[in-house]
Amino acid sequence: MELPPAPPAPVCAAPLPRRGNDAATAGKDRRTVPADLRQQHHPDCIVCSPDCAHGLRVAFALDGRLAVGNFDCAGRYEGYPGMLHGGVISSLLDGAMTNCLFLHGVVAVTAELVVRFRHPVLLGKPAQLRAWITENDPPVFRLQAQLVQDGIIKASGRAAFMLSKPQCQVAQAVQT
Repeated sequence: MELPPAPPAPVCAAPLPRRGNDAATAGKDRRTVPADLRQQHHPDCIVCSPDCAHGLRVAFALDGRLAVGNFDCAGRYEGYPGMLHGGVISSLLDGAMTNCLFLHGVVAVTAELVVRFRHPVLLGKPAQLRAWITENDPPVFRLQAQLVQDGIIKASGRAAFMLSKPQCQVAQAVQT
């Protein structure tokens, strides 16, 4: 299965924490969200917590500058017959963007989310989620995400995230 072309490289107004040369680590760097960060800031998330009994349990890893996760699209998440529920799709895209920030060491909350449903997401077929940062201007971060199934972008989203108050203070100290 061939995926659509990779999204454009993020455009950042201020540098994100760097962890090596992006060109050298692209495709090789598969960091996951640190367990202590998830436990402290996101312990019971319905999208990504491994401990949420009724959750989606998507694990995200950083691949270059993209957050990537896989979802099985099980029948229990059905909306219309044979299709993944739109609310689940929206949650998956939001969770992908949140975890992208986590993977870059940023803890922020969703301030705005816009989702575009392009094609039905079919049940029983795996899907890949990917998210990337398009703008880094603390306390605001803008991101985009895609849900890809069978090599087709089935849904996409864009969002603005805001740092929490303690995170804003850290960001301001780093920029000065």
